[in-house]
Amino acid sequence: MKSASSVLMILFSAVLLCACAENPARAGGSVTFDHSAWDQIVQTYVDENGKVAYRDLAAKDLPKLERYLQQIAEANPAAMSEKEALAFTINAYNAV
Repeated sequence: MKSASSVLMILFSAVLLCACAENPARAGGSVTFDHSAWDQIVQTYVDENGKVAYRDLAAKDLPKLERYLQQIAEANPAAMSEKEALAFTINAYNAV
């Protein structure tokens, strides 16, 4: 499990660095990222107090989370608008 945590932290660091990179074209960026898988996971496994049902998530929707993380790894936040890149970074952080 420690190795998985290390990989996820490296992935998140790379995403964060890309999102923070200066890009003059960003203001008009038209690239969007589909967060619907993450939205479904949060709605299903996070209660009103913010507690996550990790066992249920691992048992029922781990492949969905893994696909979402793979999409994050392949995304290009530098091509997104500033607001889209911020939403992307926050959701990536929370998913990892």
